[in-house]
Amino acid sequence: MPPPIEPDREIPNAAPDSLDLRLAELSDQLKTAQTEISQIRLDRQEGKKPWWRQTAIIISVIGLLLSSGFSVYTAFDRAQERKADEKKQRANALDARLTDIVALRMEDARQAAALASTNQTAYRTWSSGAVVKRAMLIDAAVATIHDLNDEISPTTALAIGYELIQDGRYLEAEGMVNLGLKAAKASQSPTGALLSVLAEVYMLQGSPLYNTAKGRAIYNEAIESFSNRTDFSALNNKLSIILWWASAEAAIAEAKESSKLIERARQTLAISLLPISVKAPLVALTETTAIQIQQANNKSLYDATRLLGNWRIHDSENKKSSLILAFVPGSQVPTFARDQIEGGVLANRINGTVFITDANRMRLEWNMALVMNRGSPMQMAGYSDVRLRPNGVLDGMDYPFGLPSKPWTARKVQSAK
Repeated sequence: MPPPIEPDREIPNAAPDSLDLRLAELSDQLKTAQTEISQIRLDRQEGKKPWWRQTAIIISVIGLLLSSGFSVYTAFDRAQERKADEKKQRANALDARLTDIVALRMEDARQAAALASTNQTAYRTWSSGAVVKRAMLIDAAVATIHDLNDEISPTTALAIGYELIQDGRYLEAEGMVNLGLKAAKASQSPTGALLSVLAEVYMLQGSPLYNTAKGRAIYNEAIESFSNRTDFSALNNKLSIILWWASAEAAIAEAKESSKLIERARQTLAISLLPISVKAPLVALTETTAIQIQQANNKSLYDATRLLGNWRIHDSENKKSSLILAFVPGSQVPTFARDQIEGGVLANRINGTVFITDANRMRLEWNMALVMNRGSPMQMAGYSDVRLRPNGVLDGMDYPFGLPSKPWTARKVQSAK
């Protein structure tokens, strides 16, 4: 029998617990839906902002710019390296061609000394081939200079300009020397030698630029460009160029202009503050040059037949070189060319004017002295004092400015019969 039901007691029911769980679940789902709706609304609002206010886009753009900038910098840097390498290769090629030109000219001078008076046919054969080869080398050197955007050293411009003058290419020589002057002024280098070579373009008869007034103005500028320092080197440099142009004026029968330059040399020595004993060799050189020019004007130039020809030099360092003394067509004073070749490569080259002081002594004035330093030509200044011994041997002493003096001897090379 079931127990009796008490009136005030309710029967337990599990349904309310299940309903609460269901309501809680629905409440969570509603909150999740509201959160997602809110996120969607935020996303939509974010999408409506300008691009520069959208953080994600800004970060992407900055990253792209940095990446692109680095790529451009890397490409530019590599391009600059390639250009530098190409420029270096062209500069090395220019030095090599310049060396070949100088070596060919020296070989031509040797052939002239050996064959010109003994075998004209053989010398003409050699000379015709050498002229063509030299023209090709000069053309290649000029082309290389243009490839370098005309950016060359004053020394290279001086050497190529001189070769162009010797080849009769006066217009090109003028342009080349002007490039050298531009480079010299930019680097604050001396301009005297370049100006003197430029003056030759206007002083040489037969040049399309022939203008003696302009040429004299330029060589006077060259003279004034030399330092007025009270030291022997500066005085010697200035005096040498004055005497060279005095001889050059005499060679084109301009006795009046030549005399003016001789007088200018004397005045330069007179106003110098150096002691008389220091100036004595330069005074003697000036007076000897004046006498030599006077003798040339009187058609009785000093007989230098014992000196003219090809000589072989041995110096104190047991190095060998050649010395060629000759008369250049159109000149009334002797000139010289001297070169030293080591291992088949030109080591240095010096040329200039011979000033004969007496029957047994002369001075070799270095108009252009190029010394090869690691394959590149460098210009030097100086002179050589030379004596002729009774046995026919030359005793010389080189005086390069700023370097120790160096003795040498030379014996004349007998031409093959």
